[in-house]
Amino acid sequence: MEKKKYTVRKGEPHDLVTIEALWSASQDADTAAFRPSSGWWSLVAWADEIRLLLADHEPIGVVAVVFDERGYVEARLALAPVHREKEAADLLIEQVTALAAEAGRAQIRLSIPSLAQWALEAARRHGYTPLRAIHMMLRPALEGRLPVATPEDVQIRRIRPDEDLAVLDALNRAWSTTWNFRPIKLESLEADLRGQRDGFFVATPKTDEAQIVGTVHALFDPTAQNPDQQPYAWISNLTVDQSQRGKGLGRILLATGINYLKEKGAGSIALGVDGGSIAPMKLYRSVHFEVIRTVDILQYVLTSDEMATDRRGTTALA
Repeated sequence: MEKKKYTVRKGEPHDLVTIEALWSASQDADTAAFRPSSGWWSLVAWADEIRLLLADHEPIGVVAVVFDERGYVEARLALAPVHREKEAADLLIEQVTALAAEAGRAQIRLSIPSLAQWALEAARRHGYTPLRAIHMMLRPALEGRLPVATPEDVQIRRIRPDEDLAVLDALNRAWSTTWNFRPIKLESLEADLRGQRDGFFVATPKTDEAQIVGTVHALFDPTAQNPDQQPYAWISNLTVDQSQRGKGLGRILLATGINYLKEKGAGSIALGVDGGSIAPMKLYRSVHFEVIRTVDILQYVLTSDEMATDRRGTTALA
């Protein structure tokens, strides 16, 4: 059999459909059970720069990167299932390094679904090491309501129409001590709240209802689906202010969100969590959430020789 000829070129505007098709096919092969009903999120919309891998002039793979404002390169890979040879996977990893070197970024974070062994093995061959794991967890909603024993000095209530800014401040204050913190912007919060305000709960001291010391957002959309094909029901933005931690408030807020979703008709409840956050993982497991999907984040630091290599000439996807 004649050896394949591999080439790499930048993504062009006329490649957009091809890029998204490769991304969807690769995701389907690696984690089909978690495909959203609306389709996979857009790789083109996410990326700052994209390169296409071709085998005998046929596009078979994609490298997409974002140049994070905190100084590192964030990367995603896609490779058509019928072309998952070692050489092709290695070429994709090499392109991530090339893009980082061109941008003058010495650190790379590469996110790979845990089932994508072709990509994980290639990353390990090139010296990538584990950094973090992000888990999706799922809990059947068939059990009864969870008890909510609110402390005497705290109340749980729904978000008010005029306190989006106060909620935004509380969220960013609580998340600021977590790994990979990136401040939430008002437009992002407003997008999350659109049509979903009824499920956003806050905790406040009874003596000062304007002081938000905890949050939870229970999102429900019967027109979409959870990974198990039950109606979309998610727990998001479960936070507790540092001054209130260790008092059980997180469990109370979580129970409030779970009970709300059960009342709305949820057949299961999902959430995402940083695997390195021990206390949240322990809390979720204690109420019967189980890990159903993991995305591994690997890191790589370029050598001085790699940083010095001149690979100029590639431009961003327009």
